[in-house]
Amino acid sequence: MPNQSTLTSTQIPKTSKTIDMSTSTPPTETRLPTTKAGSRSDVSSQTTVKSRSIRYEKMLIRNLTDDYETSARPVRHQSTAINMSIDIATYQLLSFDERQQILELNIWMRMFWKDEFLTWDPKDYGGITSLHIAPDRIWLPDITLYNSVNDQKNAEETFSKLTAVVSHTGNVKWLSPTLIKTFCQVNVAYFPFDRQHCPLKFGSWTYNMAAIDIWPVTNKADLDHFEENGEWKLLTVPAKRVATHYDKLNGSFPTVTFTVNISRRPLFYGYNLILPCILLTMLGVLVFYIPPESGEKLSLAVTVLLALTVFQLLVADTIPPTSLNVPIMGQYFTTTIVLLSICTFMTVIVLDCHFNGEHAQPVPHCLRVFILVYVAKAVGLRTTTNRFLDSLLEQEKEDMILENVSAVNGSGGVTNNHKRKNGTSNLELQERKRKHNSEIKEDGKIHSRLTLAEVLQEIKDIRSDYKNQSRENEKIENVKREWQLLALVIDRFLLIFFLFATIAFSLVLFLQPIFSPQPTDV
Repeated sequence: MPNQSTLTSTQIPKTSKTIDMSTSTPPTETRLPTTKAGSRSDVSSQTTVKSRSIRYEKMLIRNLTDDYETSARPVRHQSTAINMSIDIATYQLLSFDERQQILELNIWMRMFWKDEFLTWDPKDYGGITSLHIAPDRIWLPDITLYNSVNDQKNAEETFSKLTAVVSHTGNVKWLSPTLIKTFCQVNVAYFPFDRQHCPLKFGSWTYNMAAIDIWPVTNKADLDHFEENGEWKLLTVPAKRVATHYDKLNGSFPTVTFTVNISRRPLFYGYNLILPCILLTMLGVLVFYIPPESGEKLSLAVTVLLALTVFQLLVADTIPPTSLNVPIMGQYFTTTIVLLSICTFMTVIVLDCHFNGEHAQPVPHCLRVFILVYVAKAVGLRTTTNRFLDSLLEQEKEDMILENVSAVNGSGGVTNNHKRKNGTSNLELQERKRKHNSEIKEDGKIHSRLTLAEVLQEIKDIRSDYKNQSRENEKIENVKREWQLLALVIDRFLLIFFLFATIAFSLVLFLQPIFSPQPTDV
């Protein structure tokens, strides 16, 4: 502290030199605006007072820093701990690299402590109560961001350009806006509806609690000036003080941790990933609605499957490669691909059932009963299958009646029935006609009467053969129709099943963050 004699010898006179304004008048363009008499004298007086204040400030800085040691703690007793308060104002969230797990923030650091060697009496220095001093001329605490990934050299250059504000009581206030990069472990379990908790741990790197005791100014950071981010929403930034023992010799080191709690805005991912995936899944389900005759069922299923695979690769490039947990989007795409793979497999089975009637193999009785009766009733096709089964039953009854009538007619009936079963070829009929014509030429009436009876019989045989052939063709067509109806019922069942399955697992996955709350903000 400067003594009174020094101040007296260097004190500036309280009166200033009087300027005679009547002897000369400045040019009009440089004349000072006046509203009252004596206003120019007031401006001159203010200039003089300002000059005196600058001289006091220079003298005060010189007196405070001449014998000041910047490397020693500013306490008069070595056992005295410096009580320091720290606070931050979060201004902007610049980026969050999830693959590298690095959060970049623009914050305003605020540190407060008391320097016992930076005190003065304002009366001795023209009423100066606060002073701005360059940080390289006073002691500064070695406060460090423990989990920083910043270049330390760049951080020091930023801090060295900022001045500290010192009050006459010795209270020092150091405000330093800075860009920080910190490591933040990412939890992608609920991506893209996730919340992240990134701690900013500030503390002295070399001084323990006995030398510097750090406390937060308030229990949370200042968010009044925060600029909104397009991808992340800043929720809260609570502050917490923790004293950590690293070893028994050096004591405990106090730290203040500000936890940045942010939540992702899911609109971008919902619009560009989730919605297209849902639409592709619906297209995959509609494979079962396409008629097998179109020939596009299998190609559509494979195309949708490949498209979903591409979307899954896009999601894999977005989230960090971690094996700790599988994100919701990853589960959704994987489940969708599995469902569409099953859809493709079932489409092949449906196509095989549809075209299996070409081989004239009848539908097994168990399949006919289970699918055409019970499953058809469940999917709303009972009317269609009943109409077909009723017509098929009527045809079988007619065949049984004809067989019974033929059996009652005796041997002739049996022969005719046998002929109806076995049929007569066209070559045999032509051969018989040729013999009959030759017999008619050889002898007259008797042979012509026999020939007429045989011709009538042959006409009956031909008619029976035609009916049998028509009945056989109708049976083949019924077999084809039955297989096609079987494929239709399976198609309808798979359409309903996969539609409900897609909706169900989509709701389960996307409502999971609501019914299974994420860890609360730290």
